[in-house]
Amino acid sequence: LVAWQQRMQKIGKGTGKYVAQYRRDAQKYLDECRSAVPSWVIPLYRLFETIRPAPGMFDVVIVDEASQCGPESLVLFYLAKKLIVVGDDQQISPDAVGFDRNLVHQLIGQHIAGEIPVAESFDVDTSLFDHAARLQDRLVLREHFRSVPEIIRFSNDLCYSDTPLIPLRQGSPERLEPIQVQHVPGGFRKGERQRITNPPEAAAIVDKMVKCCSSPEYEGKTMGVVSLQGDDQAKLIESQIMERLEGREIADRNIVCGNPYSFQGDERDVMFLSLVAAPPRMAPLAKHADKRRFNVAASRARDQMWLFHTVTLNELSRHDIRYTLLSYCQKPREPLSPLDEDRVREIETLASSHRRGRSQAPEPFGSWFEVDIFLEILHRGYRVIPQFQPMLERGFRIDLVVEGRHARLAVECDGDAYHGLDRFEEDLKRQRELERGGWRFWRIRGSQYYVDPQTALAPLWDVLDGMGIRPVSLEPSQLSERDVEPDLPAESPEGAKGTPEASEHSPSPTQRSRDADEQVVQRPGETEKNESACDTEGYAAGEYEPNADFLHEESSESYGTRPGGNLASFDNSEAEPTQRDDESRLTHRPRCGSEDSSERVAEVDREVWFALARWAKENDYFTPKGRSLLYKIGRNLRAGWPITARQAEYALSLRKRALEAGFSEGPG
Repeated sequence: LVAWQQRMQKIGKGTGKYVAQYRRDAQKYLDECRSAVPSWVIPLYRLFETIRPAPGMFDVVIVDEASQCGPESLVLFYLAKKLIVVGDDQQISPDAVGFDRNLVHQLIGQHIAGEIPVAESFDVDTSLFDHAARLQDRLVLREHFRSVPEIIRFSNDLCYSDTPLIPLRQGSPERLEPIQVQHVPGGFRKGERQRITNPPEAAAIVDKMVKCCSSPEYEGKTMGVVSLQGDDQAKLIESQIMERLEGREIADRNIVCGNPYSFQGDERDVMFLSLVAAPPRMAPLAKHADKRRFNVAASRARDQMWLFHTVTLNELSRHDIRYTLLSYCQKPREPLSPLDEDRVREIETLASSHRRGRSQAPEPFGSWFEVDIFLEILHRGYRVIPQFQPMLERGFRIDLVVEGRHARLAVECDGDAYHGLDRFEEDLKRQRELERGGWRFWRIRGSQYYVDPQTALAPLWDVLDGMGIRPVSLEPSQLSERDVEPDLPAESPEGAKGTPEASEHSPSPTQRSRDADEQVVQRPGETEKNESACDTEGYAAGEYEPNADFLHEESSESYGTRPGGNLASFDNSEAEPTQRDDESRLTHRPRCGSEDSSERVAEVDREVWFALARWAKENDYFTPKGRSLLYKIGRNLRAGWPITARQAEYALSLRKRALEAGFSEGPG
């Protein structure tokens, strides 16, 4: 074996005078020691160089990526006693570019037609996997370990609808957004066929990659770029990356630019896809080969996939695979979201009713036991999702999922009336499959809970704490408020003192929103018309800012707005005090704004509000309270917390002023 290794080293690049002799020697030595090495992992071309072929010389040969192996791999049937062929006919097959098909068919007719069954299939573009599929029934492997569910779901819809892949990876709630789309409206096409490029699209991808490399969110993430049309676009992007990033950065992140063929069998944490196409001339891509290329390109990302496009859906044919990809990325299907506030209140009312035993549990819960545990966790301040579906393709459901910033815990409610022996084994089998994908489970029995709820749930709080899952009121934000205004006091939610007592009584998002609404105290003598008369024009003009409880007032004196936009101090002596933190404060807040203001705020992407807060700080625009409000709007949208009409109206006025001052909501 050492002699074989020494001869292989002498071969080097394979250009020396005695290379042929060295290869013969290596083959001889390897043949003598082959029985001493039980397993060989070797590429196909190296196998041909290093062995003396003989029938059945290997007991078993396993061929990976067999869909890429062409006619040259047929010799493996000769070398192996048993052959295991692993591949995917929905991924890229031998390209066979430059072959004279007429000559190929002549050779088939001359040498093997009539001698070998289905001789016509022995073409240059038929893979080893295709041949094996004719000879043996296939065993479909459906578990998918690479991509998060939102990414691989596109491939399921495109290619695997009959036997969908089951994604076992489940990202944390604060993971990277799995699918991002960026429109490049000024893009244009240069060149033809494989030489086609889209310079603005290439520049947008490089800009975004550079920003990602400098962001803490992408620390340690590997990256790749795929051109979905032609090869020159990838070369153009690669040349710009070499100019913008240091060689060490490129090597550490394993950045590669190419077409889908370059990434067959490969993966990256983050992938950037360039659609390249631009009006006016765009022939639809609808061939099976195009479908395979897009399947490979869209399934290489582990955590996040970016799609950059110039063309819009209105400019593409519905039969074009580019239309299919773009439409999916703009609206990817997602698992069930947390229940809204009104629904939670309705469930609380039903759960406290003495008649609940006579009716079924409300949707989406499977039992009243699940409802009780859901409310227990929710009232602790945790973010909890009922009937979570981690694998839409398998129809699996988890009773309750508690989310933190970097982890999720599955909570299973084993009620005696709902989980008998026939269900228990089925549940455990489902649990084992999900645990393989990284899920952690905690189970509770109804008989334990209803005897002593506090003791039964005590281990749950310990498990959540050990996993770093905190109540929402105690979770640190991804973007600190000090990032937009460093002189603001740190946010100190009620009860968030780091003690067990604080954890027990941390208010839920629902309770906090109700408490905020209850702090609105109308001044004696004021009428409903004062609310409608609130001068919203004063917001846009910047004459004043509202006194809201989320803006960190430093004084116990509170203000309201009178018609005309002037500030007026209210007489607090006649008002009923409300509790806020550890002291009594009066907050006179005439409601201002319309209900649709909150809807208009929600239509703006949350990242725009964060960007606006940073822009305001960098340009010393607005007051500290105004910048704080913009940050909180983004935070509430991300957390799914409610936004009052008053907050929304003022935030929209700040956004309008910022746009007039030059703030851009465009990409980057």
